[in-house]
Amino acid sequence: MMTYDVKVIREDRQWVAIVEGLRGGATATRTLAKLDVEVRDVISCLTDTDPDSFGIVWHWGEAIGSDNTEAMDRFAEMRDRLEAARADYERVQSAVVISLRHAGVSVRDAAWLLGISFQRVQQLDAAGR
Repeated sequence: MMTYDVKVIREDRQWVAIVEGLRGGATATRTLAKLDVEVRDVISCLTDTDPDSFGIVWHWGEAIGSDNTEAMDRFAEMRDRLEAARADYERVQSAVVISLRHAGVSVRDAAWLLGISFQRVQQLDAAGR
């Protein structure tokens, strides 16, 4: 998959995105929420490709400062770790509920042992059958 580097700067009240190495590859929006769509539109028009067929690496340093960029990178890393931990937690929670129920532990007792609601135990038990 092709990936484009996009440098973002601020000009007045606009977020300006410049696609590095792509002549004419620049656009501006007032809000960041629209920037990804606009950049993808510019790239797809200039390269005659589908907007979802390439990746974008955003470079925010000039627009928000390197300290904020580093903080955002740290935040993204922590969010990824949290999501991975949450997925592990859900997997282990389901496995222990199924194991306890197979061992004859009641729904309410399993809930008490695990510190979760009996309704959640019922959900996991039903999904594991």
